[in-house]
Amino acid sequence: MARVWLESLGSGRPEIALVYPGPRRIGAENLGLHSAFRGLNRLSFTDIFFTDTPRGIRSGKPLYEFPLIFFSFSYEPDYLPALRFLRDEGIELDRRRRGLHLLIAGGIAPSANPFPLWYAFDAVLIGEAEAIIPFLETGIYEDRGGFLSFLREFPWAWIPGQKEEAERARLADITRSDAFSAFIERDSFFRGEFLVEVSRGCPNRCRFCLLGFSALPPRFLPAEIVLDLLAQLPVGLTDQVGLVGSAVAEHPEILEILAKAPQHLCLNPTSLNASALSPELLSLVARRGAKTLTVAPEVASDSLRRCLNKPFGNDRILDVAGWARNSGFGSLKLYYMIGLPWETDQDVAAISSQVAEVKRIFKRRVRVSVSPFVPKPGTPFYRAPFLSEEDYKRKVSCLRFPKDVLSKVHGYRKSREEAVLSRGDELVSAALLLAAQEGVSLFSAMKRLGAISSLYLDDPGYPLSAPFLRVSAGVSADFLDAEWRRATEGLATPPCSPGCGMCGVCGEGI
Repeated sequence: MARVWLESLGSGRPEIALVYPGPRRIGAENLGLHSAFRGLNRLSFTDIFFTDTPRGIRSGKPLYEFPLIFFSFSYEPDYLPALRFLRDEGIELDRRRRGLHLLIAGGIAPSANPFPLWYAFDAVLIGEAEAIIPFLETGIYEDRGGFLSFLREFPWAWIPGQKEEAERARLADITRSDAFSAFIERDSFFRGEFLVEVSRGCPNRCRFCLLGFSALPPRFLPAEIVLDLLAQLPVGLTDQVGLVGSAVAEHPEILEILAKAPQHLCLNPTSLNASALSPELLSLVARRGAKTLTVAPEVASDSLRRCLNKPFGNDRILDVAGWARNSGFGSLKLYYMIGLPWETDQDVAAISSQVAEVKRIFKRRVRVSVSPFVPKPGTPFYRAPFLSEEDYKRKVSCLRFPKDVLSKVHGYRKSREEAVLSRGDELVSAALLLAAQEGVSLFSAMKRLGAISSLYLDDPGYPLSAPFLRVSAGVSADFLDAEWRRATEGLATPPCSPGCGMCGVCGEGI
């Protein structure tokens, strides 16, 4: 294994562990992990753990020897594997009985709803790492009780049983971002890409999207800084660069970044919003070495897409397929969802027709990924029901893709677990703890505790009074309610723009 550190490594005590709740090959490419490491590493010695690497990648020490343990969570289904990893490493899972270790969680998933971690974690830090970690500098030297008392003073700290209202911290000055690779792992999933977040947040306000609503307003790293970071990469270290963000194509200087970055580098943007694409942009992306274009139409119905506030029509998807072919891309990947509010079986069947037409136009390799829609707190669709297994099977049966299209339909059980955890409360947290302790599934544990899964999946009243409403990303409840009403009427909402004042987020930040 070849690992190259790009960050000066910190030292001192207390020694901090930062855990990614998944395998090293995947976690090494997680930019949230890199950002958290950069911040914590400035405070004290910080080591990194993965669930398939039970000893720290810097020290070789077991996790048990670290008194402060931080987790970076991107997805709710990672909660149970994380707790099982802690169990296997000899860490007490129930915070009420834990004496030696302090467990702190962060990341986009628990920032939206920390309550599923109520029993296992001592605190959840709500928001963006760069806006939080510098304030921990004095607190980390306190004992367990002192550190939690220290955290209670901050609006972004959520502490179970003590302080269960919190406000998301955000970094107002994106030039202070830590979201670029702290190390390069050559045998990771993307084989040693240098990652840099060029955009944070998204202006489009897609009503189902947690990334879009949790990181408003959208912020773009200036081209000057991006180009300087890339110019500093030693020649021979890597020739692969990932341009990360939920609005890379909307970056006002994306053409400059693509044109002026060192020419030996291959620049690979993440999924690009179809509404922001153009023949010029795709041609430049292809010339910089990208082989695959990833786009998320989400649905194949213009009327349903208006409900989602996706600002383009079906014609744009076909245009993009033609532009991608003409630009020389070798592969086109499309993401869709099923189980959305107001969706009909005809809407689902239209996905198959659209994919066939895209394949006819693009002519080269087409891959399709279809996932069940999971309602997320903090978005206008937080109150939407999760589809039943019967509906899932019927909708999947409506999908008929051409034989020369590679397709993947994500399974129901995993998505159902994600849906419960996304809107879960203390009872779900108790079930999560039991599942980890006894090696059973989340739903088996819920059944033993008398928790009714349908409450979290499709009960119309529960989301309107759920505990996660005590945690705010800054978007006003009135705006979320108004967006739900506009969705029912198929009305569009204009993109976020500086100072628009529509959602209530814009303020001083940190």
